Amino acid sequence: MRAVRGNEPRYRNSRRLGVLLSNVMFSFVIISLVLGSLAFLATRTHMFHRELMRRQQINVNNIWLVEQCKAPNFYSNMKQHSTLCDDVVLEQTDNLWLHALRDVIDNTYLCGDVPCINRIEEALLWVFARGVFLLAALAASAFFALLMFVSISRHLPYKSQHKSHDVRFYADSVPYPLLDDANIRL
Repeated sequence: MRAVRGNEPRYRNSRRLGVLLSNVMFSFVIISLVLGSLAFLATRTHMFHRELMRRQQINVNNIWLVEQCKAPNFYSNMKQHSTLCDDVVLEQTDNLWLHALRDVIDNTYLCGDVPCINRIEEALLWVFARGVFLLAALAASAFFALLMFVSISRHLPYKSQHKSHDVRFYADSVPYPLLDDANIRL
């Protein structure tokens, strides 16, 4: 009965430690998600601003062409390229914000700023170029470290929590009266 009561505080402490550890991990996940969302929002806002400025610069550059397209002789001289004037005039009257937003959506990928297939190709090229040897070296190092840890832990003396002396092997501490010299009869 006494042993059960003696283990209760340790169980409570380990349970508290487990709850604390799970709370820390949960907080880390929440903070990571919030920071990731803010980073995503910031990068997309920057992309939107960049696309909007690019569209505005295109409109400013096309002002001369729009003025020239208003002249009847310029438009008639364009012949098969007359759709160029129509496209430029349409771009001048179109909403820049919506085009910039569409460009941001078209350039938003699950894997960042480039399509996921490009990321996968880069990873495979890296692995086949030099990654195989690096991964093999890391695996061999981890295996060697594990073997060393097991070997060292087996050679360290085991200290009992309740006694101050070393605990010897179980076979050395148990008396075997049948194997004593006095009991052996040949």
